[in-house]
Amino acid sequence: MEELARLLVIKAMARMMRIVTEEGFYMAPGAVAEYIQMTDVFVMCSNYLTAQSRARHQLLWKLTMKHHHLIHIAAHSRYRNPRINWVFLDEDLMGRVSKCCKSAATALGVLRMGPKVVEKYLRQMFVRCRGSEASPWAIGM
Repeated sequence: MEELARLLVIKAMARMMRIVTEEGFYMAPGAVAEYIQMTDVFVMCSNYLTAQSRARHQLLWKLTMKHHHLIHIAAHSRYRNPRINWVFLDEDLMGRVSKCCKSAATALGVLRMGPKVVEKYLRQMFVRCRGSEASPWAIGM
């Protein structure tokens, strides 16, 4: 049964992604209904997998507040495409800003670290977007 639940989680997520990328700003009523249905399948199967892993004293398939928010996002999809609320691709770099600040403050002091933080952050963004083999200085950064 767990194999089926895992498969349904993956298929529901894939279908949800396909729906929001194929639809425009306003989704068709049929697409909204299917998106809500796939969200329900995703959350129910995630709940099942969480319960099964807890019964075995494992910390797999953790449910988060994002699951709860996903239900609200699906409910509001009749008003606008959930893709409108997506976060930026580089949001995972936000935690790295503090590391850039700490390393720049150590070398330059707090009052002079601003330009160096921006430089380090832009380098990380470049590596993330272009790959580590390219040089950010080659394109004038």
